[in-house]
Amino acid sequence: MRKTQRFPDSRGTGSRGEFPERLQRVFDALSPGQRSALAKLWKTRALKAGDILWREGESSEDLGFLRDGVLALVKTLRDGQRHIVGLRVPPAMVGDASGGEEAFAVEALSDATLVTCNRAAFEEILSRSAEASDLFMQITLDDIEAAREWNLVLSAPKAAQRVAAFLAILCRSETGDAVPIRLAITIRRKDLAQYLGMRQESLSRAFHDLEARGIIRLRSPSEFDVIDRAGVFGIAGDVVTRDL
Repeated sequence: MRKTQRFPDSRGTGSRGEFPERLQRVFDALSPGQRSALAKLWKTRALKAGDILWREGESSEDLGFLRDGVLALVKTLRDGQRHIVGLRVPPAMVGDASGGEEAFAVEALSDATLVTCNRAAFEEILSRSAEASDLFMQITLDDIEAAREWNLVLSAPKAAQRVAAFLAILCRSETGDAVPIRLAITIRRKDLAQYLGMRQESLSRAFHDLEARGIIRLRSPSEFDVIDRAGVFGIAGDVVTRDL
C-alpha cells in the first residue's frame, strides 16, 4: 500500500484528510491560497464489496484516488454477461480524466476507500498553475500506462506467469526490497480467475506452483507472503516493469 500524505488546512495547522502521496507535488506547486482551496474540496468515500461507484455510460462529476481496496472495471455484453476487463489498486486514479462518459462500470470487489473531489472545481484550481497542470497530466499519463500494463498481464501464455505478473504489480507499491512482503488479496478467487482468464482450479494450481518454487508462502486462501521479490518479477518477465 502506498503511503498517504496529510495536506494542511487553510490555517496551516492540522489536516483536512488523507490524500495519496502522488498528489503532493501537485499540491506543492500551488500558491498558499490555491492550496487552501484545493484542500477544502476533498472528501472520503467508503465502499462495501459489491457497491457500484459508477455505471457504464454515466458521466461522473467526481475524480477520485483509491486509498485501499480493489475496484473492477466491468463491461456488460448484450447478452447480459459481465466481464471484468481491468482492476484498480491503490493509488490509482478513478474516473474518466476527460470528464466524458465512463466506458465501464466501476465496482468494488472488496471494501474500499477513496478520496474524491468535484472534477470541475479541481480543474479550475489547477488551471491557475501551469506547473501543477503539467504534474497532474503526468499522473494521468502514468495511469494510462498502468492500465495498459494490466492488459498486458492477460497476454502471458502461462497461468503462473499471469499470477506472477499480478503479484508483481501489487509488490511494486511496496518501497524497498525488504522481504517478505505480506499481501492480502481481498477479492473473491472467482473474480480474480475471471480477470486473469483462467478457471479457479488453474488459479489455485498457479499459486501452489509459485509456493513450490519458493517464491511465495501461502498463509491462507487470501493472504500470503512474497519471499522472493526478484523471483516474482523474473517469472512475470517482460509483462511487468519494476518501476512505472
